[in-house]
Amino acid sequence: MDALETVRAVIRARRSVRRGYTDKPVSRETLLAIVEAGTQAPSGSNTQSVRFLVETRPAEIRKLAAIRRDADKVLSMARALVLVFVDRSKAKSGEVWGQLAYQDSAAALQNMLLVATAAGLGSCWISAYRNMEGGPLLSGLPWAAALGSYGLPASTEIMGIVALGHTGAAPAGDETHRGRPVARRPVGDYVLAWDGAAV
Repeated sequence: MDALETVRAVIRARRSVRRGYTDKPVSRETLLAIVEAGTQAPSGSNTQSVRFLVETRPAEIRKLAAIRRDADKVLSMARALVLVFVDRSKAKSGEVWGQLAYQDSAAALQNMLLVATAAGLGSCWISAYRNMEGGPLLSGLPWAAALGSYGLPASTEIMGIVALGHTGAAPAGDETHRGRPVARRPVGDYVLAWDGAAV
């Protein structure tokens, strides 16, 4: 299989795994490869402002799972979490440029999910963002309080969480997500136009 087909196979194999994680730890070497993939993502204006927090301690994972409701079952089963942040002191500011942080973080998250898939791990992208603060999805807390024990700089803003773990013989991903099918529609359903014409 050539490089193009290898990459396409990994992309197609990636699934959001919300159940079936085993107790087998994720090795430090694998986690470093996953985080390194995040650092290689494109960055608007090359700010390289995305930051990562890696957690593998079961007790701390359970604490984070209890805080981030709605996704608590996925998080509590994971054997490793990578929390993704942007350092606003490094990112460009302003109404337009300030949005780059979301795009940079999403690119880093996708890179990590693909390397996790290539490494044979199950993974799930869990939403985490500033607008959750004070609401039920974050147990009524601000992120600064939820993550207070880590002593993070005030300039960091959370952008997402990657749950990771071995899945053993468990299914590659959920059959549905709240009733929505996993199977992707044909590519023609996604393309609005090609060279000015409908596909």
